Amino acid sequence: VRHAILLRVERLGGEGVTVLETAAILGRSFDHETLLAVTGEPEGVVHDALAAAIAQQLIEEDPSRPGRYSWRHALTQEAIYAETVTPRRQAIHSRAADVLAQRESTRPVDLANHLLGAARFDEAVPVCQRSAEEAEGALAFSEAVSVLERALPYVDDPLERARVLCRIGRDQWRNGEPATAVGY
Repeated sequence: VRHAILLRVERLGGEGVTVLETAAILGRSFDHETLLAVTGEPEGVVHDALAAAIAQQLIEEDPSRPGRYSWRHALTQEAIYAETVTPRRQAIHSRAADVLAQRESTRPVDLANHLLGAARFDEAVPVCQRSAEEAEGALAFSEAVSVLERALPYVDDPLERARVLCRIGRDQWRNGEPATAVGY
């Protein structure tokens, strides 16, 4: 299935593939403005790639939100993401982080994901902690745990690491998982 998906993507040509790689790295859904800013490609190239991807039934536009696109199948996005070589994937994540950091409307979890994907760990840790605070405020404790666990390997200060571990345990407890919480 993955091979068949990648063959359909290759039909889009070099610039189309570049645009779709960027779209895959942006996530399950993405907007035109962000895609255009992160690719750095001329607007016509991005428009042509989007039109071709829609024709190939790889992506679809959200009818209620013009300019917002999503992958028709998660496997398509995952296959393109996995096929993108790591240095290129990290560079795209880094550009996406820079673009999203400029916007006040960016959710910390989205920025954190791109910073981690770009291997910009020193910047990612505080953003992950803000993201966890946002999730805790929404009582989404499993999301808070997930983002803190992703940041944990990059917390070097022993005291700060201990605080993050305790926070993960507390959030596990609040999420109704006391047995798991005890381990933290």
